[in-house]
Amino acid sequence: MTVAGSGSTTARTDDPLYQQGIGNGNQPGQVVLQWAVPDTVTLMLTVQYVEHPSGDLREDKYNGTLSLDGQMLTFGNGNVRVTVSGSQSVAWVPVGSSDHYSLSPGGPPDVTLTRGGEVGYPGVQMHADGPDPVVPEHVQVTLPAGRGLEFVAESNSMYQLTVQDAQGNTVAYDGTLSADGQTLTFEAVDLALSAAGAQSAAWVAVKASGGAALEQTDLSFRVGGRSSVSTPIDVVNP
Repeated sequence: MTVAGSGSTTARTDDPLYQQGIGNGNQPGQVVLQWAVPDTVTLMLTVQYVEHPSGDLREDKYNGTLSLDGQMLTFGNGNVRVTVSGSQSVAWVPVGSSDHYSLSPGGPPDVTLTRGGEVGYPGVQMHADGPDPVVPEHVQVTLPAGRGLEFVAESNSMYQLTVQDAQGNTVAYDGTLSADGQTLTFEAVDLALSAAGAQSAAWVAVKASGGAALEQTDLSFRVGGRSSVSTPIDVVNP
């Protein structure tokens, strides 16, 4: 998450990154941000303005609502405080950072799939590299082209991504299969990375068709802005 400002200060005129004169004297405003953890999980809009006619610097705060996909904040009753000709205000919100985790292939052992046979569960390992809880992420899993692998529907005929935390607890997320059958997409997936050093795993169900290539291959996982191949998959004859 982020708060306004840089270093240990907030985005007022004493902030180290504040440029004198910008946002004052009828000049365009500015917003300075730093990567940090907010004191609470409440997502707020802060509006800073000069009160007219006293000239006092004021701040208002408004609670927001986050969209299900994590891409939009809505503030129903915010007041930007531009009330008279020439008046200006500065506004900022906290934003999320998903850069403090890493991915690696699942396993060992490798996943072995028999042509026309059993279901396997290749996946990835996830590791929290920073102190901040990781926000829910968009996840895509793609089959290798031309290798004869297929996704397998599980509970209630839904294609699912399973996330397992370090204690062995699992949560399954329903996904959407692309028209060509090659990619599964999952929205707002909790990666179960709630603290520094936390580890978790995620996997999907696949099988090999009767004509699948007899070779080692893998799936492609994209989690937020991170990518990794899955556990190696060995396709064998019955």
